[in-house]
Parts: sequence; C-alpha cells; structure tokens
Amino acid sequence: MTESPPEQDQPRSPGIMARNIADPIKLSGLQLHGVSAENSRGGNTIQVYTRLSLTSDDQFFHRVAEGLSNHIEYVARQSGRAVNLKRADVVLLVVHLDDTGDLWLDTAAVALQIRAKRDMVAGAVVFEYDIADVTGMSFPLVPIGKEDRVVCIFREGWRFGMFFDFNPDADFSVEEMQRDLGSLHRRLKYRDLYDAIADQAVFSRLVAAG
Repeated sequence: MTESPPEQDQPRSPGIMARNIADPIKLSGLQLHGVSAENSRGGNTIQVYTRLSLTSDDQFFHRVAEGLSNHIEYVARQSGRAVNLKRADVVLLVVHLDDTGDLWLDTAAVALQIRAKRDMVAGAVVFEYDIADVTGMSFPLVPIGKEDRVVCIFREGWRFGMFFDFNPDADFSVEEMQRDLGSLHRRLKYRDLYDAIADQAVFSRLVAAG
C-alpha cells in the first residue's frame, strides 16, 4: 500500500497565520469597466464612475449593487457555475486584463487593520473594547496585480459596503483599496454612534451619562 504524499500548505507571507478557506471561482468574459453616473439617451456623452465607495445607506448603492451582482451571476452561469451573491457576507471579485476573474464568496481570508488600545502579541484574542479605530481592511492572501480591477461587497451587521475600482490607468493601488475598505467598515460599524453624536440632544445625554 502506497502512502499519499502530505498535503501541501498554501504559501503564506511571513507573519500571516491564516489561509483562504477555498480556491476562487474562475470566470471569463467579465466586461466591467465603469458604472453610469447619470441617465442619458444613446449617443450622448455621460459621466462614468470608475472608482467608488458606497454604503447601503447611500441611495445609489442598491442600483449599482444589483447591476454588478446580476452581471457577475450571469457570467458565472455562462461558465457553468450557479452563484447567489445575496447569500454571501463578503464578495470579492478580481478581474484581470483579459477579462477573466477570480470570484471569492466568503472564502478569502480577511484582515482588519486596527488601532489597538493595549499591547498585542500575535495570536491574541482581540475584543471589541480593544479596538480604538479601524484603519484598513484587506485580503492578504489574494493576489491583486497592477492591471487588475476589483469589486468588493461586504456585510457589517445589517448594512453593506461596496467598493469598486475598474482601474482605467492600469495602476491599481492595494494600499488605497485597503484604506477605503477600512473607512467603509468603520462607517458601517459605528453608524449608530455617528448618528447619536450628530443629534445634539442625544449627544448631550450621552455626555451627561458619562
């Protein structure tokens, strides 16, 4: 009887103890290059968003999210894969120069960059009260190239955030994506607190209560 060779671990960067849950779904024919910013008749010149961050509190969010989701699900069906983006908590799509793409549905490792209130060691449990601020959100084990395009839709509580960068200059910045995703995450997570602070009556009661 021949023994099977040991399973090879996924390559990980130094200091990274996590791994992706599964491989991405491979797609092709992803014609994603922009989102119309206005209504227009055929033949007219219009403004197109090529990079945008939105939360589900923004009125424009639902129209854009539905359009992107419908296209991705259609392309997946054409590739013989049935997917439902509405059931996923984190959707990440990385589109390459040849319009092929990698679709991650709750399978990519996610890292939050935080400002901690206390000293931390690798592997320590982080509690809510340890977090002073969220400064970034990233996918450390997902390769993203300079010429790639990215769509990310994620859930935080009962709200959603969406980021896309269709990268018309072929100069994708992972650092800027991480910063924008972190800002979205912070807005969603602390929205109720921000609303309370904006309401002077509620804010005064919070201050009085300590």
